[in-house]
Amino acid sequence: MNLYFYAFLGSLFAGLATVIGALPVLIGKKISPKIQDVLLGFSAGIMLAASVFSLIIPALSISENAFHKPFNVFFISFGILCGTFLFLILDKLIPEDYFLKINENSDAKALKKM
Repeated sequence: MNLYFYAFLGSLFAGLATVIGALPVLIGKKISPKIQDVLLGFSAGIMLAASVFSLIIPALSISENAFHKPFNVFFISFGILCGTFLFLILDKLIPEDYFLKINENSDAKALKKM
């Protein structure tokens, strides 16, 4: 078969999976906390695999040409640790109810205009 046909089928499958995943939100069905935990764990695993296979492994192969063997792993590990610490710091600085407060403030402003 043609390569374009396979690309089309892959894109079609990804689009259908997105639509199927969005159906519970569109229908408005309440999802139980247990199912939410399973779905969040599944998506975290997918993101971890994507970061390893799509970011770290290509970075290792690219850095082999730029640095000597032990140093390329050091620089990539340093970048991963910097990103991890950045997210830890942001998690401590931004309170969990920050986005809820933004919503409440915008709702209160909308009510004042009425």
